[in-house]
Amino acid sequence: MDRLSIRIVNIPIVLNQSSYNIAKQINSRTVLIPAFIPPAAIIGLDEKTEKKVNQLKSTCDVVFCTNAYNVSYDKSGGEIYQITSLIKLFNELPDKGLIISDPSGMYIKYIEEKGLHYADNILFLSFVHDFNAIIGNSDCMIRFTTTDGDSLSVKEALYAGKPVIATNVVERPSLVTVIGNNTTELASAVVSFKPHAVSEFTENGFGDLYQLYVNN
Repeated sequence: MDRLSIRIVNIPIVLNQSSYNIAKQINSRTVLIPAFIPPAAIIGLDEKTEKKVNQLKSTCDVVFCTNAYNVSYDKSGGEIYQITSLIKLFNELPDKGLIISDPSGMYIKYIEEKGLHYADNILFLSFVHDFNAIIGNSDCMIRFTTTDGDSLSVKEALYAGKPVIATNVVERPSLVTVIGNNTTELASAVVSFKPHAVSEFTENGFGDLYQLYVNN
């Protein structure tokens, strides 16, 4: 179905280089335009949540964040966001904080149903909020997924000047610290991480997307 769609549409738009390499062979009019558009504004945290985040920051040397939306599985039946693995890792690292952003509220239920304990250095945010506000209150973002596309949250973190640790399951921006999809490499990256700012990230898909529609 993907190949048929690419063949019959006027101009296919793809999000990453690997998809472009495939689609270009099917339809020569294929264009690569990243999905990221910088946020126009960031909605701050409510007072109660900000207090919890500040408490976590005061008790941990480093605070990481990650995001998920609902409990999703890959074609092998594994957790795409691997939140269970992250919890098990951070349970063993009490001086490292982890904020888990899941606006759907389903992951906390999933973890509780599994009977998985999570320590005080792990904070679930299981309601609608602006993840950009969480990024701003963290030292580093983790994208420990088993599959991915053009991850907006990775680019949101880079745009905010925050480092990112992400699995090598898809092409990542050059500023990202790329690791294999295993907890050994993740643990090493987390333990050795030192807070720092990344170089300016200027990607913005709006201009190319706008011109594509104007010119066609």
